[in-house]
Amino acid sequence: MAGLGRPKDLGAELFVTAYLGTMAEWLFERPVEIEVGWGALNKSYDIEELLEGTRRFAGQGIAGMNWWSLVDPEPGIRSTPPWVLENGLEHVGLLDNHMEPKFHVETWITELLSSQPGKRIEDFIDMSLDEYLKGPNMHLPRLWEHFKESCGYTPALSSGR
Repeated sequence: MAGLGRPKDLGAELFVTAYLGTMAEWLFERPVEIEVGWGALNKSYDIEELLEGTRRFAGQGIAGMNWWSLVDPEPGIRSTPPWVLENGLEHVGLLDNHMEPKFHVETWITELLSSQPGKRIEDFIDMSLDEYLKGPNMHLPRLWEHFKESCGYTPALSSGR
């Protein structure tokens, strides 16, 4: 995200997408689906952070989630696009190429499905839509800070891509 940093892992990505999904639904006044899975490029993550990001995503009541790839590609096609477009992309599936769930996937999905949408946090949005549209580059990072404060959590982000 320009000016906000890139999520370092899947837990941070889910937290960031909870914010972006809420913003998109507020801006467009309709349900949105968010593509996730890029955070799985970093195979190192803390399970508690992953579950925290999951709870926040589910709690925001975002309409839907699309995973980048359900299954890792078979070895014979890993050297072809799209798998070679970014280092590690061939390993972002929820299942390995033998159709077995990866480490913690079942725990993560169980948490996602059992988390009920709670009180959707929108009180971090302290302006009208017209006011936001006059300066989105200024307001998006400012509202991101408000969102983190309202949740009492700060995900691990890096600067740049």
